[in-house]
Amino acid sequence: MNNFKHTQKLFSEISTFSNNQQHKKKKIHKKEIFFLLLLSIFFNTKSFANLIPNTAASAKVCEKLISIDNNYKKTLKENKSNQNAETKIKELIPMIKLGFEYKNPEDLNLHHQIAISFLAINSFNYDKGYDSESFKSNKTDMYWKFANDHRKYVIAGVQEISEDLEVPLEITMGYSGQVNLMLDKIQNVSREIYIKDKLTGNSYHITEEKINLTLNKGMYSNRFVLAFKKATVLSLENNILPKETTIYADNKNQNIVISKNQEIAIHKVALINILGKQTFFWNIEEQKNDYQLTLKNQIPKGMYIVKMNTNKGTINKKVVIE
Repeated sequence: MNNFKHTQKLFSEISTFSNNQQHKKKKIHKKEIFFLLLLSIFFNTKSFANLIPNTAASAKVCEKLISIDNNYKKTLKENKSNQNAETKIKELIPMIKLGFEYKNPEDLNLHHQIAISFLAINSFNYDKGYDSESFKSNKTDMYWKFANDHRKYVIAGVQEISEDLEVPLEITMGYSGQVNLMLDKIQNVSREIYIKDKLTGNSYHITEEKINLTLNKGMYSNRFVLAFKKATVLSLENNILPKETTIYADNKNQNIVISKNQEIAIHKVALINILGKQTFFWNIEEQKNDYQLTLKNQIPKGMYIVKMNTNKGTINKKVVIE
């Protein structure tokens, strides 16, 4: 009973306070709103209407209290509805999460993940809200890396998937050895997915299983891409061109020697190092059966790829520079 009287007295004080505030043409004080909300948490708001004094002032307070309570519940309901709608929209967006397994300096196996989504409104340019930059500097790492953009992305949003879409990856190796790439998650992507090696022309069907790469220490830029069709680059090891073309390194005279028959027209030739960087380039204007392409500058010893573009396709040949 004492609590009931105390509650009536309390609401009388709230009514007087509210009238004074309105008389001064002020908005409801933040403390009053907080106090009313606090009461609505512990008690049913409409039940309070039966407890407060039956005066015009107290009726206004009760009216405000019920209004605040209703608006609060409505806001919660709307927020929950918006969150559910947002979740459903996100679940419809095509997305791929790519896993990267490597060893740290302590020789422990680690797993790193990067993600990419596909929407027609996005592009390879920075898209706020869809792209997230990596600020870590790991010696061994993998991330999305786009042309003319210094940022390294762990999350990226690009244009919608097409047969010709290729999303560039950059791999940094802090050691010489093996790394694994795999699909951690696929959402609303029905196409086959490949990791394409632009240097060798190999395509790895990552949809079926994880792939293993053996790489030397260094940074691999412009070499690996996420793709949605298998590479059509022809390799000298598995087509008819070996019968018509010969490519080797003449280390004594520092030349790349190419011999071919008359049916093949060479357009251009590039020498690419194992990191995927172009070391030399020759634009072939005159067609002949034999070429000695001079290596004008001394280059580090090791394995290189001669990439030759012809009228019968693009072919690659491994050569060793000594």
